[in-house]
Amino acid sequence: MLKRDRRWELFYGDISLEQFVDKKLPTPVFKKAVNKDIVDSFAIAYQLLIHSYYQYLFVDIAVARALHIFEMALGIRYKELNGKEWDLKNKRLNQLIDWFNERSYFEIADKSFLSHVRSARNEMTHLKGFNFAGSASLHWINTVVDLINGLYDDIELRKERWRSTSDNKSKLDLFLTHGAKLTFLDNIYHIYDSGTFKIENRIEPHLCYFSLLPIFEVDNAAPKIPLVFSYPINALDFKGPIVELSLGAGRITLSNELTQDEKSLIEKFRIKVKDEKQHSIHHSMLIFDASNTISRELSESLSNKIMEEQEFTFVIKHNISLETGRNNPPS
Repeated sequence: MLKRDRRWELFYGDISLEQFVDKKLPTPVFKKAVNKDIVDSFAIAYQLLIHSYYQYLFVDIAVARALHIFEMALGIRYKELNGKEWDLKNKRLNQLIDWFNERSYFEIADKSFLSHVRSARNEMTHLKGFNFAGSASLHWINTVVDLINGLYDDIELRKERWRSTSDNKSKLDLFLTHGAKLTFLDNIYHIYDSGTFKIENRIEPHLCYFSLLPIFEVDNAAPKIPLVFSYPINALDFKGPIVELSLGAGRITLSNELTQDEKSLIEKFRIKVKDEKQHSIHHSMLIFDASNTISRELSESLSNKIMEEQEFTFVIKHNISLETGRNNPPS
């Protein structure tokens, strides 16, 4: 008899298998162009993930498998593009990653991030003892899916996305030269900096995702969270002193028209962030939270777009069997 692993009860209580799959596991969604061997291989990893409901340690095996599939996907995509296989006997994985990165095949082109992906693959391949990450490693599932989908994206569209992101981020930075204040109903938040900023041109309308960092009190128990927005890029303008951000209930404005006292307040806070450890730590946490929030929203939006276009997708049926389909996925 299979029984739920009690370690999941510590996280989610008396959760059913259906609830676990539907609410707690990442949902891999692949673009139609992704090679079928990659999708079929990932289906096996996902079955392991489902069965972690009964054996918690299957999470690590599923994640390790997903990271191996990423390496396989690189080899398959290289052959599709070049008509010949990558020479893995004489060239290392990091060289293959570099080949794709130099040609703008990764949305995140940061070498330290890609090195982290390779290190995670190596650590989960060459085990040094009975260690496991469990649910803390689940984020790798979506990361691998995003990286693989990125191999099949329009590169010129990606380059334009990068250019637009850089140009508009510069405009926001200029707007925030002396800081700003965000007004929502009767609340005023003094903004000392911005966090993650991304333009997304793969969905309509093209959206700008950006985050603002409000000043905070270190000793105050109130939550310290970034302010995250998604806004149609063609309706966003940082040229004037006031930016209208109202998209629904209530008027939201961002203004850099500050009193001298407000400028002084923000400048002193910026010095604390730079010089005082606790302020610096909380600042880093705000940046991290903003990045995670925007990445999650972007991933969800892109997954929805792929599913709307009826491209490759995983479908979890009521009996928890996993199937894949093209164009007309199983109901």
